Amino acid sequence: LPIFLAAMSPDEYGILGIATSLIALLSLMLTFQIPAAVTIDFHNTPVNRQTVFFSSLLFSMLLIGLATTFLLLAFGQGFFALVLKSIPFRPYVVLSASIGLSLSTLELFRNYFRISEKALQFVSVNALQFLLYGGLALVLFRFLQDGAVAVLVANLIASAIAVLISLVFARRLLTLEFSKEYV
Repeated sequence: LPIFLAAMSPDEYGILGIATSLIALLSLMLTFQIPAAVTIDFHNTPVNRQTVFFSSLLFSMLLIGLATTFLLLAFGQGFFALVLKSIPFRPYVVLSASIGLSLSTLELFRNYFRISEKALQFVSVNALQFLLYGGLALVLFRFLQDGAVAVLVANLIASAIAVLISLVFARRLLTLEFSKEYV
């Protein structure tokens, strides 16, 4: 944080603050809070159907999130130009949308690790994301001249890697079977 305080301009902090708020809003919108369903319904699902339950939620969330992200990127520039006049759509809104989708997917896995009492996986994924995010932010901040972009790119890379690691940890829970009853 002291490195960022000394090097970022007030404009970059403002952009980063707006981007962080946008990430939180988009995380809710892109997934319709499907990750919360894991916490609520996982233990109510019969054990022999939990893989179908989780996979159905994951596929639904990714499909909705990707479609919404695509629509946002294809048609959202005009809207955001009206709302966020001084913040360019590219790269800030594009990065925020991508981070929102990635973090929402990661939240689905975090909820699963938490409710299934897989503490090692839960802590490992969170620690990895934290360390990657911090390290990448410092490295990218050094090489990119735009501090806000560096922080957002670091967040995107760290959360995407954490999602991939979560997929490896949860591979036994995933199946290609989909059921509408869980969506």
